[in-house]
Amino acid sequence: MMNPVKTLIQSLYKTLLSVFLIITMMSSHSSIALPRSTTILALVYEEIASVFLCDINESIKSDLPEIHQVTIEVNTDETQAKIETYRNCDGILEVREVEDFTLSLIPIDPFYTQGEQWNLTNIGLPDAWELTTGSADVIVAVIDTGVNQTHAITDFGSDGILLGASIINGITRVDTTPGQYSYDGGSHGTAVASLIAANMNNKGISGVAPGIKILPIKVFRDQAYANEEVSALGSDIAAAILWATNQGADIINLSLGGSSDYSTQTAVEYAYDHGVILVAASGNNSNYANGIYYDVSYPAAYPQVIAVGSLKPNGEASNFSNIEGEGIDLSAYGESIYLPWLNLNSLAYLNGTSFSSPTVAGVLALMKSLYPDLSPTEAKAILLGSVTDYNPSNEFLGWDIWTGYGMVNAYQALLQSQDFNTYSDTNESFVTAEFVYGHHQYSSRLRPALDYDYYKFTLYETDTVTITLSTVSNQDLMFEVYNASFMNLGSIDNGTSGETETMSLSALPSGSYYVRVSDYAGRANTDDYHILIEYNSSILPLITASTIQDSLSSGQTVVLPVQISIVESLYHSVTVTKDNVPMDVPSDLLFTEIGTYVVTVDDVLNDPVSFNFTIAKTAGVIDGTAYNTDRLIFFMGTATLNGTSISSGTTVSLEGEYTLINNHDGSLITIHFSIDKTSPVITIDPYDIDPTYHDLTVTASVNEGVLNAESKLFTENGSFVFSATDTAGNTATKTVTITNIHKVSSISLNSHSIYFYSLGASETLIPTILPQDAVEKGVTYVSSDPLIVEVDAFGKLTAKASGIATITSTTLDGNHSDQVVVEVVFSRHLSFEVVGVGGTLSAHQGETQLSNDSEVIAGAEYSFTVEPSLRYRLYQWRINGELLSNEELSHTLLIGPTDVDLSVEMGLIGDLNLTDIISTTDLVLLRRYLAGLDALENKGIFNADLNQDGKVTTTDLVQLRRYLAGLE
Repeated sequence: MMNPVKTLIQSLYKTLLSVFLIITMMSSHSSIALPRSTTILALVYEEIASVFLCDINESIKSDLPEIHQVTIEVNTDETQAKIETYRNCDGILEVREVEDFTLSLIPIDPFYTQGEQWNLTNIGLPDAWELTTGSADVIVAVIDTGVNQTHAITDFGSDGILLGASIINGITRVDTTPGQYSYDGGSHGTAVASLIAANMNNKGISGVAPGIKILPIKVFRDQAYANEEVSALGSDIAAAILWATNQGADIINLSLGGSSDYSTQTAVEYAYDHGVILVAASGNNSNYANGIYYDVSYPAAYPQVIAVGSLKPNGEASNFSNIEGEGIDLSAYGESIYLPWLNLNSLAYLNGTSFSSPTVAGVLALMKSLYPDLSPTEAKAILLGSVTDYNPSNEFLGWDIWTGYGMVNAYQALLQSQDFNTYSDTNESFVTAEFVYGHHQYSSRLRPALDYDYYKFTLYETDTVTITLSTVSNQDLMFEVYNASFMNLGSIDNGTSGETETMSLSALPSGSYYVRVSDYAGRANTDDYHILIEYNSSILPLITASTIQDSLSSGQTVVLPVQISIVESLYHSVTVTKDNVPMDVPSDLLFTEIGTYVVTVDDVLNDPVSFNFTIAKTAGVIDGTAYNTDRLIFFMGTATLNGTSISSGTTVSLEGEYTLINNHDGSLITIHFSIDKTSPVITIDPYDIDPTYHDLTVTASVNEGVLNAESKLFTENGSFVFSATDTAGNTATKTVTITNIHKVSSISLNSHSIYFYSLGASETLIPTILPQDAVEKGVTYVSSDPLIVEVDAFGKLTAKASGIATITSTTLDGNHSDQVVVEVVFSRHLSFEVVGVGGTLSAHQGETQLSNDSEVIAGAEYSFTVEPSLRYRLYQWRINGELLSNEELSHTLLIGPTDVDLSVEMGLIGDLNLTDIISTTDLVLLRRYLAGLDALENKGIFNADLNQDGKVTTTDLVQLRRYLAGLE
């Protein structure tokens, strides 16, 4: 996401000059390239055979198959004609001039003295070296003038420099002995390599990462005399980047610069896609004192490259450091850097962004040593998140036009690299989101770099929700809100560093929601943030209980473990007493021990609700009681009856005296009872009649007698008489009075649509049964297809296979039901394309590139990037035909359960009649539109805004005229 503040700051310093960016060795002006009799052209082909379909009279200087390019040399006065000829050739996709690049160095002052290697101390390297001085497995490629390993004033050790190569004028020569072709033909490359990796042995100087390896690649021709300005072809630099990548380089340093060059750009993209970290100098063309501010040079200006500006010893931006255009990412010291300079045959103090870039490259090498899996994206996030900000009063996340995010801090970068390698969140995805309650502040910290924190909350009724995210001064946090289908309901990043972000969402229906918190720059945070979600719930806390067999009513006695479930969206406390003594609350709310329990839930609105139950060792017989009916005995643990082992659920029918001994966890209980069937006795369970019970079990001893009333489910209040008569004519009666029957009127589940994205994923349904004081709240669950989604007696859903299943919950009282549709989606195919013409669309997940119609994982994030064709710009993104709000060329999409098609539509600037051709017809249309005579379609208006200022004016008319006249 483009930072609007950063764009605003940049625009304040924009000049109206069109500048030709060639980085120079002079401090106050750009060098003027001498006329050349020949020009190098890069031909971009679709397949290697395509090039040879053309009649190429020129010799091919270089072949770069990784990026489908060859270069040829033509006479300068024939350049335009040759470009047109090859552009019309079948199989040639593009023809571009190859640019020249120069070194990012300014004049040397060998007499300036200032504490030698102060620049390393000031970026925290002494502390960083306590963690690592670099691993020999890490390779940094230096694409430069070459490197001299054995010169008297250099010290890389016997194996610090690998066999490199020379790539000049399209010819690649690979060393077979050290420095055979990759020797330094000047001084610049050796100075750069020394800053990165000179040995730490009390000789000369120390590099930032003395334990790593340097891969030297020479692309500049040898200097004919000391300090001669030399240049390198963009195609040679591209070939060097490709060669370094294929040789296993982890990091590439580019202390050079020039104009944008197609060969170099595609090589940079190739290296980045292969996990190589690229760092480059921003350039030295500016002169702040005279009000001259130059754009960051290429390749530093490419988005895949970390752009490094220069700092003075006092931490201010160097007067010469380029800062405009794409802007710099961070800075490092680039003045008075003590390094070997071969032309002087001594150590000297050097200036230029040429030496800022290798400082950062060395720090990256240390980071890679600690964290070998470090990716380019992670590397940049860690660097920017660990800088020292010399402008702490700046309100824009520490970024400013002068120093970027700040000065590189080696020690902090290594600490965050360690953190990235070892720390992992528990709430880093939708699946693992932390469940939070309303009206309670939660605190956490974003770490490591690029971290997201996910939170989930549930509403049981339609409500207005306010989310507040507060932080400290050095963080710029943002958050997004999603519904249960992962549809984005909104995002917010209104505040600057340290400011609180607040969002209110009105009339959100009942269901589950997610909040995703992130740092705008992807930085790791050293301080906690605080998140508070508020809403007004009018529903009282609901407590339900069940055993593996049945649901429970408050006050019931059972001999099986009891599972308690609590339905409450607000933050609440849970207290439990056992036999009137407070106890710790089980984390899973499962109660297994003998005792009488009272569970109380009290939310932040002070609405306490209690539920009581008893778990007994035995049920069915009471000590000292005489019965005249069969007894069904339940118990926990093991038991003997008159010395014989029995199982729980045993029925005792014979008359006699009995002793039941129950052993539960080593605790013995003895119960004496008898059975005498000489007269009828009516027994009604539960033993003590409670008016809240309405499902009563009636039994009688019969002696061949007749029971006149059977078990009854009471649905109305009233008095009921049971009677029994034995064969001798003896009669017994018992009256039961029911006074508090509350029938269930409805059931609703907490969700009606659930998606699972992995095998074994689970979620527990939460039913709401009304009225809240209904007596029988038991619920059964049935899955329409248990092979896809399994549901247990407690409403726990488990994904078993891909497909769709409907889960039906039904109340025992009244057979009221509700349903939830559960879809198990492991993957799907996603089509993505640019509609019509105007550009190409690429997709990545992390470092992996996707092709169109690739298989994607629902619930995962993928990045999509549009590369517009010439004169085209982005019009709109659509997913499944629905418009997305993103207006950037890059878009990160969270794949939803129904997403199958992503499309991008481009607009041709100046094409008002939408024919993909710009003609005088468009000019007439624009005149008539400005005169109010004709209307235009929305896309036509978009294309009519030639200067992209958000409105269509006569300025756009002038630009269209100039374009049609060939002036633009």
